[in-house]
Amino acid sequence: MSMRPVPQTWEDFRQYWDHMCRNVLEDNKATRDVLDLSGVDRPPFLTWLPGPAWRVIRIPVSKGLVWLTVGLYDQAVRDLLGYRRTPVDAWLHRRVGQAVNAAFFLIPARRRKHPRARAGLDRVSGRASAEAPLVHTPNRNLPPLQHRDDPSHYSPPAY
Repeated sequence: MSMRPVPQTWEDFRQYWDHMCRNVLEDNKATRDVLDLSGVDRPPFLTWLPGPAWRVIRIPVSKGLVWLTVGLYDQAVRDLLGYRRTPVDAWLHRRVGQAVNAAFFLIPARRRKHPRARAGLDRVSGRASAEAPLVHTPNRNLPPLQHRDDPSHYSPPAY
């Protein structure tokens, strides 16, 4: 991959980023679709939860996930999309990030990695054979069965 389009300095990158956020990014259907979690499916670890209960719980869960996502956007992007962020939101977002960061270190180092990365490290270290088959994303990360033939989704062979 060519490095030609990469800004030369951190300041050049910041100018590029600011330009993209203020002048190039658009509020369009694709943007809104990404932020619309109102129909998000029940996670696999909650299959025991009755559907009607999930439909109620999904509302605050989806709003919370959008709040976390939008909190990571630059202010120019939040302005473009019509989201406001108070000082309390900023403070709380930092505290959530710190809690996630602290919890991350409670997870064993091997489990912090995607299965494919873990398999690659295993091959390099000799823990697994160099000829071991490539590991794909776990089934839990794949789109629902009814969407796996849709070319807009990455759907490797599921085993």
